[in-house]
Amino acid sequence: MGEQVDLYSNGVFDFKQSPRIKQGDSLPLDETLMVLEEGSSEPKSVTLKELVGGKRAVLFGLPGGVQAISGAFVMAAWGALLRLSIMVLEEGSSEPKSVTLKELVGGKRAVLFGLPGAYTSVCSSKHVPNYVERSKELSEQGVQVVACLSVNDPWVMRDWAKNMGVDTNVVHMMADGEGMLHSKLGLLQHMPGLGVRALRYSMLVDDGKVTVLNVEEPGGKSYKISGPGHMLEDLARVKGQQA
Repeated sequence: MGEQVDLYSNGVFDFKQSPRIKQGDSLPLDETLMVLEEGSSEPKSVTLKELVGGKRAVLFGLPGGVQAISGAFVMAAWGALLRLSIMVLEEGSSEPKSVTLKELVGGKRAVLFGLPGAYTSVCSSKHVPNYVERSKELSEQGVQVVACLSVNDPWVMRDWAKNMGVDTNVVHMMADGEGMLHSKLGLLQHMPGLGVRALRYSMLVDDGKVTVLNVEEPGGKSYKISGPGHMLEDLARVKGQQA
């Protein structure tokens, strides 16, 4: 289970950390990390003591993401919002590009759906595949853009899409790497062991205006109202109201 958070209440990323560890310092051995082992569907906690206690170890850190490591687990106001950028890394490109929400949804009917993270269980087995499978039905109801948004980096989103066989011309895979967009939308959560992630949600957007918003309970397991089936019901209801 997670809890909703806002890291950008003042428009500035508010992340407080302890002073940097120095040579000669002891590691906080009771702190836990997360690992997802091959063949497992859920990560488990491992303390630093379990990892390095009584051993000579080399630890190395990196900014995050899968990048070229196939199959690895990923570690650790509308006027203004339309000017905010999200990132996309297109197949064949080495660097991501910024795309504003206005460029993505301006003048269009769009369905945006968000999820807690790439390569996680419900997101990989249901949420994204369901939207891929039913994208034609959404298009038949006038939806011109379907996009998946997540607080992951663009390399992760590209490789995740490739891993699942997603045609990114059908479902755009968009990265909100710092979580700024989701914080401005009030759609961030903190998940134990995983940190700051997007809530699971779906929204119908007509020319930049949110017409429908479905937000699941915090955490990563709830998947009741944010899938394409529920969105198709919403589209039918909105059509009936406009008739």
